Amino acid sequence: MVSAVGSVTIYNNCPQSIIYIWSVGSAIPTNPWVTLPENTYYEQFHEDPVTGGISIKILTSYNGLYDGNPQMDLAYTVDPDASKVWYDLSDIDGDPFAGNVVNLESPGCPGVTWPNGVRPIGAEPMACDINAQLNLFLCGGSLP
Repeated sequence: MVSAVGSVTIYNNCPQSIIYIWSVGSAIPTNPWVTLPENTYYEQFHEDPVTGGISIKILTSYNGLYDGNPQMDLAYTVDPDASKVWYDLSDIDGDPFAGNVVNLESPGCPGVTWPNGVRPIGAEPMACDINAQLNLFLCGGSLP
């Protein structure tokens, strides 16, 4: 079995002071969110024991996961048999970063840019090496 050493880093470059991040699998954790005030969030790839997949939910409101506010989801599933990670970026209940550039980048992997903070039509899940370092830049920014 291949073990994942890849990760996700989320960079908050937005003018709003705080972004809320919930990393969930088949259940919402009891310690539900991480606040991201103009900083970064880091998570090493891992698997949910029930579904396999993880969804990192990114919101601009404190209780947004429960009150129907727009959320961005960076979802990934580790496939150790193929030594790959599958990932996708989407919005639910609206576009929390509309009007701002959103970049998802990783050296040597497929990436995506949302110039207006809205998912482009026809966007599909992507795959990369299990050791990929995915970087999500909210409200602009990119890898050097």
